[in-house]
Amino acid sequence: MRRVIIASVILVLGAAVAGCSRQAPPADRSAGPAAGDPVEAGCRLTMGWDPWPPFHYQQAGGELAGFDVELVRAMAAEAGCELRFERDSWSELLVKLREGSVDLLTGATLTEARQQFAAFSAPIRREEFALYVRAGEIARWNADAPQALMAQGFRVGVTDAYVYDPSIEAVLNEPEYAGQVVYAHFGEALGGLLIDNEIDGFVENVFAAASFMRRLGLTDAIARHPMQLGEGTDVHIMYSRASVPPPLVRQLDEALAKLKASGGYEALRVQYLE
Repeated sequence: MRRVIIASVILVLGAAVAGCSRQAPPADRSAGPAAGDPVEAGCRLTMGWDPWPPFHYQQAGGELAGFDVELVRAMAAEAGCELRFERDSWSELLVKLREGSVDLLTGATLTEARQQFAAFSAPIRREEFALYVRAGEIARWNADAPQALMAQGFRVGVTDAYVYDPSIEAVLNEPEYAGQVVYAHFGEALGGLLIDNEIDGFVENVFAAASFMRRLGLTDAIARHPMQLGEGTDVHIMYSRASVPPPLVRQLDEALAKLKASGGYEALRVQYLE
């Protein structure tokens, strides 16, 4: 039965691999107020999202949920802003944020390049990535650092336009290993590629990996490799400089601080991340 399930998963997810002839998923401009009626008609924000449980995902009835979604909903409500959502791949959302057609993205690593077109909130959480391989193959890939692993011919899957730990970025940008790196539009596709032997492992957020492996019935087929991929990094909400004025960024940061002080932030963390 597992082989049938996995085969179905691979057929569905395989189309998401970056570089294939298909286009990125169509934008979803589903609208909905943050919470209650907005008190300031002029304050409207569009949050970009891609399927990435437990941070942002669509429930069976179509409603968006997840830690990041609920956090931004609460912040927008506190600031008196209407909140709408637009779905696309992460790489396309970055382009839209730069242009200002999307106002904010969550779970973003602060870099100098991104600061040219985006402002960043205070940290919203700590992000930890891990390496995942096929169950039973941990001993086969016994390297203790990404460079040594790639030297063994390891084929690694990563998500397009993500920013990883410097030790990972170093091998991703090494021309010698270019043929061993496979990019996908979202993390779930990497699980299918691993089972299909298109890659030897993938790098993913530990919460996101646990979520999709459990949901797709892959917990017995995929194992976490013991290699440490950095100490984790703070991630932020990233606001478009083209569409979100600095006073509103400050107002939203104040809303975030109030949520942390009131216990609302901790309640969301327990609900989605424990």
